[in-house]
Amino acid sequence: MTLVLAEFSAPWSRSVRVATVASVAGLSVMVLAGLFAGPQQLAVWRGALVGVPLVVLLATLPFMVRGYVLTERHIEVRRLGWRSLLPLAGLVAVTGEPEG
Repeated sequence: MTLVLAEFSAPWSRSVRVATVASVAGLSVMVLAGLFAGPQQLAVWRGALVGVPLVVLLATLPFMVRGYVLTERHIEVRRLGWRSLLPLAGLVAVTGEPEG
């Protein structure tokens, strides 16, 4: 069993929040345009402007970083539904720089 040294959340910075809101708003506009504008009888139109934005949004969710765990052997990056392990073997130095 690996000893957990520390756990960290993954708060979103202002720029990440702004980019996320802008992206979701843009995708939502595309969905609304597909539902209420353009030729309604064309399935390609609905598929492109309704289906594609929803697929893009759902496809990006698993890559959202939820937090970090530092153990004596690795850093674990927790994502939605899976995790990545970054081994600490060979790590020489770590420096921290405050934001701002």
